Amino acid sequence: MGFAPQLSWDGTGGTYVMRGAGREPLAAFKPRDEEPFAPNNPRGLPGKMGQQGIHGAIPSGEAHVREVVAYRLDHGNFASVPLTLQAEAVHPAFFVHSHVALSRFGAKVGSLQAWVASDDVAANLGCATFPTREVHKIGEHSKALALIWYRALTWYSLRLSSPRTHFEPWKAVGTRGRGSLAAR
Repeated sequence: MGFAPQLSWDGTGGTYVMRGAGREPLAAFKPRDEEPFAPNNPRGLPGKMGQQGIHGAIPSGEAHVREVVAYRLDHGNFASVPLTLQAEAVHPAFFVHSHVALSRFGAKVGSLQAWVASDDVAANLGCATFPTREVHKIGEHSKALALIWYRALTWYSLRLSSPRTHFEPWKAVGTRGRGSLAAR
């Protein structure tokens, strides 16, 4: 007894509500090719996969990966990131404008995130609505993610420019900040 994925009414990308047999929301599916400035964006913001996205540092089609990583790095549910997985889904309700196949077998690839009930979207609420402690937790989690992405980029750029024949990744990790990834 399945129900068609339903495009949410808000946001800048394709976010589909996935419902259970009792019509209750179970998860949100966000296909990578429907992110802002991706080929199949249903909100009038189409573009090419990999071009600058809605946030300058996140290319279109990569936000779903960052959501999965954010969940995986939320140790002990510190920042309360809901269960998030990378998933593939096929359904005629998904928006398709591009004539170029974007994945094997015609499936959409994206993030599947456990549904969290709310009264409204964050953009419609004032900042005083959110408890300071919760905002600080999200900020700390975001800083940790930024540091990890920075170090990954540093490692990748050092690897590309390294004249050594034997690359040693533990020597390429920067030493700025607390908690080095070296020798792990």
